[in-house]
Amino acid sequence: MFCTACREFSSLADKNSSFFTGSQAFRIGNVKAHASNRRHEACVLAKQQREQQERGSMNIVQSL
Repeated sequence: MFCTACREFSSLADKNSSFFTGSQAFRIGNVKAHASNRRHEACVLAKQQREQQERGSMNIVQSL
């Protein structure tokens, strides 16, 4: 298991995190701790911003 947001935005991610390198420890406490990590939150925000930009670009193309 790994975090796709952290892998996509590796410059923002904690590269020492087991969710960056991959983990087989499926404990809910580990998942919750990662989800509340500030570096993970930065990666998720960056991913959301990129997706919004992509949707905006697609809307412009569709309106032409």
